[in-house]
Amino acid sequence: MITITTLKKLFLVSLGIILIVSLGFWIWLPTNGLNAAGKFIPWKFKDVDHTTSDDLSEWLQDSSRTAPMLWDIRRLDEFAVSHLPNARHVPPETSDIDLKKLLREIEQPIVVYCSVGYRSAKMAPSLPGQPKAIHFRDRIKYTLIT
Repeated sequence: MITITTLKKLFLVSLGIILIVSLGFWIWLPTNGLNAAGKFIPWKFKDVDHTTSDDLSEWLQDSSRTAPMLWDIRRLDEFAVSHLPNARHVPPETSDIDLKKLLREIEQPIVVYCSVGYRSAKMAPSLPGQPKAIHFRDRIKYTLIT
């Protein structure tokens, strides 16, 4: 028979384990979280083309290639703080109908980006009939902004 004392001990041990795991995750996340996201996003969104900051920087400087349109998929308050030059703000909750309207006027490739990469990788395949959508998988780096 299980007594109240046994249940209390089991509860306290379980709570202790949860606290230790939470503390470990809290310590691990700042140094490894973005690196883990950088590996997770290309794995989860395999059908999306991904580009790096170095490749995008070279592309933007190469006059022989059609410059991509940059879509910032972050919230408006994030976009207001900083964004890549010539980037267009497209809210992450933009409907497929509104995306179709936006795409009618676009002839060049589109590079979508956000702060970590999940929202932009999620939107890239949502661009109806748009094989030109490329997910920018790196965080926004200062070298691209200057």
